[in-house]
Amino acid sequence: MAPLLLTLSLLVLRASAQNFSSTAFPPAGTFSQPPCNGVCVPGPYPAQDKIPPPEDAWTRSVDLSSVPNYPPRPSTMAFGVTCTNGANASLLGPSGICDYSCGDKCWRGEVTACPTRGDWALTYDDGPSVYTISLLDALKAANLMATFFVIGSRVMERPDILHRAYQEGHEICLHTWSHSANTALTNVQIIAETLWTARVVYQVIGVVPTCTRWPYGDSDDRTRAVMKALGFRVITWNRDTFDWAISDAKIQNQTITGNFTQWLAAAGPSGRNASSGFISLEHDMYKSAVEAAPIAFDLLRNGGFNVKRVGDCLSTPSYLDLTRPSNGGFNPAVIGAVAINATAASITTPATTPTLINLASPTLGGPASTNIPGSSAGGSLMHSESVHQRTAVILVVMVSMLVW
Repeated sequence: MAPLLLTLSLLVLRASAQNFSSTAFPPAGTFSQPPCNGVCVPGPYPAQDKIPPPEDAWTRSVDLSSVPNYPPRPSTMAFGVTCTNGANASLLGPSGICDYSCGDKCWRGEVTACPTRGDWALTYDDGPSVYTISLLDALKAANLMATFFVIGSRVMERPDILHRAYQEGHEICLHTWSHSANTALTNVQIIAETLWTARVVYQVIGVVPTCTRWPYGDSDDRTRAVMKALGFRVITWNRDTFDWAISDAKIQNQTITGNFTQWLAAAGPSGRNASSGFISLEHDMYKSAVEAAPIAFDLLRNGGFNVKRVGDCLSTPSYLDLTRPSNGGFNPAVIGAVAINATAASITTPATTPTLINLASPTLGGPASTNIPGSSAGGSLMHSESVHQRTAVILVVMVSMLVW
């Protein structure tokens, strides 16, 4: 009986977990105002800050035939790639792999700069966070627009801040679900990291970004090919403030001031000495970094630079056209993304007004007023694991009882 039970269990688990169902999610624009126990976006989302499980339907929708057959780094390096001389030699030897982390900061095909001299794109990674609020206030006071690369797990915590950033005209791009190093992920894990983040961003603001950024800048030819197959534009940078490495606010201010002053002096007025424009990297996840960020605003303006969103300096749409079945990559319909009174290039008007719901508890048995398609009456869906997985467990138990 045991082999039969094991076989049936595996079959049930496989059948129940392989297809993403958009009907299990509420309409775009639905999220909860914090506090909500750190999970403010309803739906069967994966666990936060962990590599999400792959969705078979998403993997099947992406043509991976042109992806090089390079093995990923050991999974132990997912949150911190370590490089050795041997690794450098093998990755940059006869194989010709262009590896950023272990290959002398090698990028190939990523967007690293604004093409026009005098343009400067301010970009901020790793939010949204509580500190993003003061950054948005400062940008608004300065009448400037920026680009935010958001982590899916952070969006789950503060969708209200993401919605505000989008509503105020800032550009939203993806920065994975768990902030894992891409070269330590399999192809299907990269797809899951990217599309789960795209899904939660869509649920909050009703659009799917065209742009993404590697955590740590970590990439190689394999990961680039996966992202090309997905159809996302990868944005990196050519000016790094290293603001994440400094916790002392006073030193942070001095460092930011020194960096931008040095960069602007070398570029000359309006960037006339430079061969292109610039994309700078900062972070809105750290208090000291956000407090120092506005220092750059006056420096850039006094230097004659045009501060723009990345999409503006590239003259490219910031969001996918959801009326099309394909955008040269994955079909947005596979994550349940449909057009909601929005145009592909719009980055100033939110697609929908948020429907705020009361999620007192992110587990089953929450308030009866919670109305989420696909959930049981009187309860919200659990967020820490897939509904499919829970269904599989229930079915396995039922099969076990029948067999025995």
